[in-house]
Amino acid sequence: MATQAQILPGDLVVASAAGQPATPVGTVESVLATSRGLRLIVERAFAPNSYVVLPGESVDTVDVEGEGAPAHEPCALRWVVTHRQPADLMAAGVFRRVLGRLTPDPLPAPALPAPDDRGARAQLEQSLANDPLTAGCDLVVRVRHGVAILDGWLRLVAGKVQADRLARTTPGIWQARNRLVSDEELRVVVRNALRALPGAGRLVADFRLELGRAFVLIQGAPTGADAEAVRRATSAVHGIRAVELHPAA
Repeated sequence: MATQAQILPGDLVVASAAGQPATPVGTVESVLATSRGLRLIVERAFAPNSYVVLPGESVDTVDVEGEGAPAHEPCALRWVVTHRQPADLMAAGVFRRVLGRLTPDPLPAPALPAPDDRGARAQLEQSLANDPLTAGCDLVVRVRHGVAILDGWLRLVAGKVQADRLARTTPGIWQARNRLVSDEELRVVVRNALRALPGAGRLVADFRLELGRAFVLIQGAPTGADAEAVRRATSAVHGIRAVELHPAA
């Protein structure tokens, strides 16, 4: 049984029972320790502002997807796996939040079909390829249990925002985790990292970024200890995947 410390708000809940395909339940909004044990308030997948209560004793595991993924990072995929099926949870009560408090929903909650991950991924990839802000970028799209996971590099922050919007509005997707990095964001961090180098003015002439690859113009030949210091400082920036040094003209 999972403990309160193991489950975090924002965790994704999926139901998995023997002999049945896994189905999404929703996102953990809050974790409560009650006299009856641990209770999770879960916002339902595909149904914003609709909640069910998941008993902690029905949680089998809490899995962090990705080898060595830090559990505290918001982009880490954390799956709370329960054997309680969505239909059973809805039968126990569906709630809406009114003035900050959960109240029983008087309307019946319709059952939601299992998402078509393959179809949703294909549609999202097509949308990203057609949009001017995301076309021609280096993107990797996965969809699991109706959750889109976006990895890769874009040129503009606006492209990162647009990719997230396209994911969340694609039929069959109810949640998105955006791990995208933009050159626009990296440019500020790389500039600060290079400026922090001793003798930066005499070492670095300029730099440019192309989908996470840094091309740094340095004074003199791109070799030696100074050049290696420039390479290390640039490579240390999170999101930089390659560094090339070139002599300044």
